Amino acid sequence: MLGAVVVAGFTMLGANEAMGQSNPTPQNLPYEQTFEAMGEDGTTLPDGIAGWLVSYNNSKTNAESSVPSADAPVKSTSRTETSGGSIYHHCLSGNSQIYE
Repeated sequence: MLGAVVVAGFTMLGANEAMGQSNPTPQNLPYEQTFEAMGEDGTTLPDGIAGWLVSYNNSKTNAESSVPSADAPVKSTSRTETSGGSIYHHCLSGNSQIYE
């Protein structure tokens, strides 16, 4: 009986680490980021920044109880009209911006 409880406990601990998203490296405070290191076509977020995919179905209640399922991809674009489940890196003339 005790063995089954221990196995169940370790399974639950491992499940927490097995989720699809990654966690960013903690940064010292105060934290400042200009996103210029990404360059014009960068698709890798700087240290300390992460974007995650969550299933929220347009409901605040569902969003608050959702668990991240994966890292959100970063897509390089020159248009801010693009929409969807990603993070968009929009850069014009050295003015790098991140949009969700």
